[in-house]
Amino acid sequence: MVYSYAMLVIAMTGGIGAGKSTVTQLFQKYDVPVIDTDVIARELVDHNSEVKQNLKQLFGADLFDQADNLDRQALRHKVFADQTALIKLQDLLHPLIHQTVIKQLHTLQADYCLVIIPLLYESRFDYPHDRVLVIDLDTQTQLERAMQRDNANEQLIRQIMQQQASREQRLSIADDIIDNSAGPQQLSDQVAQLHQRYLTLAKQNDSANLSD
Repeated sequence: MVYSYAMLVIAMTGGIGAGKSTVTQLFQKYDVPVIDTDVIARELVDHNSEVKQNLKQLFGADLFDQADNLDRQALRHKVFADQTALIKLQDLLHPLIHQTVIKQLHTLQADYCLVIIPLLYESRFDYPHDRVLVIDLDTQTQLERAMQRDNANEQLIRQIMQQQASREQRLSIADDIIDNSAGPQQLSDQVAQLHQRYLTLAKQNDSANLSD
């Protein structure tokens, strides 16, 4: 869906281990502003007392230590082993994440911005965006990289991947694709090309708005 923000809004998505964080860092070298829904989720869990209380009621106070910090790994194991628990977590956090994204978008001034939404395909919320950028990786490499990054066992990563959209589903909504199966230089080159493309599209968008 196309929105009438003063800038181009790029929704970036990709499965666990696909390399979204690495790609984000490459875009940030060009001073591109980023809204990351994973960061928003962490801030809600760490600093929103109402969210913490709801998490305790839903999943048990034993998920928090004496300093009231959440054991993220324990929660992760709990929700990805239980579809009902995952839905409860999503019902709690996703409306708040969506509201925060909308608020943050109105504070930005740039040619374009990135909104990182790992569960874009799966979400029932209509996140504002003009284009969808998918970070693509074959599933075996995705599995291996996620296991190495998170120091997690194969069973957990497979459970997470099963709860996420398939590679084919994500590609079906893509306007742009970054292939993250090659080396760092190829990845950097793809980001550089897309950065120039997004700047061009943003200027075209500005011209169209001025002519309205």
